[in-house]
Amino acid sequence: MTATAPPPAGATHADSRSCEISQPSNSSNTVIIGSGVIGLATAYNLALLQSPSRHGSASVVDPSSTLCPGASGQAKSNLGDFGFEPCVEELGEASFLMHRQLASEKDGAVAYGYAPLNVWKVSPRRDAHYAHVQKPPGVDVLRPELPRWLNVSPDWDVLQVADHAHASHLDPSAFCKFLYDHCQQLGVVFHLGAKVENVRPGNGLSSFEKVGIRREDNSLIEVPDSKVVISAGPWSQDVMKSLFPESLYAIPLNSTNSAGNHLQVKTPGWAPRDDERGLDQVFLGDVLDGDARLDLTSYNGGTIYVGGYGAEAQELPKSAEEVLPQKRNVEVMRTLAEQFITRPPQQDLEIVSAGRCYRPAAMPDRPIIGEVPLDMLYPQLNSHGQIPALSRIKGSGLFINVGHNSDGVTLALGSGRVMAELVLGLKPSIDISGLGLDV
Repeated sequence: MTATAPPPAGATHADSRSCEISQPSNSSNTVIIGSGVIGLATAYNLALLQSPSRHGSASVVDPSSTLCPGASGQAKSNLGDFGFEPCVEELGEASFLMHRQLASEKDGAVAYGYAPLNVWKVSPRRDAHYAHVQKPPGVDVLRPELPRWLNVSPDWDVLQVADHAHASHLDPSAFCKFLYDHCQQLGVVFHLGAKVENVRPGNGLSSFEKVGIRREDNSLIEVPDSKVVISAGPWSQDVMKSLFPESLYAIPLNSTNSAGNHLQVKTPGWAPRDDERGLDQVFLGDVLDGDARLDLTSYNGGTIYVGGYGAEAQELPKSAEEVLPQKRNVEVMRTLAEQFITRPPQQDLEIVSAGRCYRPAAMPDRPIIGEVPLDMLYPQLNSHGQIPALSRIKGSGLFINVGHNSDGVTLALGSGRVMAELVLGLKPSIDISGLGLDV
């Protein structure tokens, strides 16, 4: 899928009145910039944790008039509890369990296509490389039970990297819509086709006195006494520069080489019974020539997602809608996939959809979850002695939740939970000590 359907009628943006929204003086509001899966998961968890006595509200703002137009709506969305760097392990394992619990409680199989997944890696026979692949415990090293759509070579060794106990899959567009619907039910306000235009520091400097939101109809609303979460994916640094041009903290994202093309093709000879075995992901990089990478993932309903190939480097455009597939690369990917997908002679693979999306790849490659220090955000105040020397250990009311790269959907629920806890001043329930801002 290359795009997600727009929200239901009436949900694209707020009404057309130009006004200032007032809240009780003891309110504690949060404005989340970005309606991708990380922003949605943050809003969802914030709404669940918010105490009714706080009289606070959560708002999600995104310049796109559609929900999740970028990587969140197009991702492969294979989930697992393995393969993370040490500093991300606890977050990854906790998020996977949260996905499993949520799918059980909310009938995720029906709501957003949650399904068990097998993950395979193939290598040339007698190649010892597979022995070094990180895999969860309890999975046999060699089990050639590969899907029937895969054109298996007798020259391959096969490693099962993960089974149904450690891997699953969901439809990313449907999952984002699920979070959106539940956020609305919990009282989260959405301003799509809008942007945060300005922020005004509060007297206490622990939240912002007002956050100005310019809506699609050009009316301006102001959310008082609010904290701000930037979760705008690869566009997060642009948001940071626009709102806080004097800040000494810059979000370290790779905005040029973090894109990837992808396509979906029809599964030749697919039958409904094929979905009964669960889904399969197959990594093929070790049997391709040179440095080429490719992986195939079967989807319920008879399509195969072709990804992992990458893209020609291009600067990040201004909006997700401007990111288009690179036709030459898509054709190369289809040609490569035809080597590995069983099909009748002389029958080309039929492309159902194609796309390209930028992942929020941080440098170093790990999520960034934390609050910007006060003196980093407002160095001009510090230089005039208006911020005490000890303010470096205090927060500013500006939070960052970005840098999840290709694990955004996998890590969304855990990242959203700890971000909501940080915003509310609660102790994080997951260890993110290695994922703070590098300042």
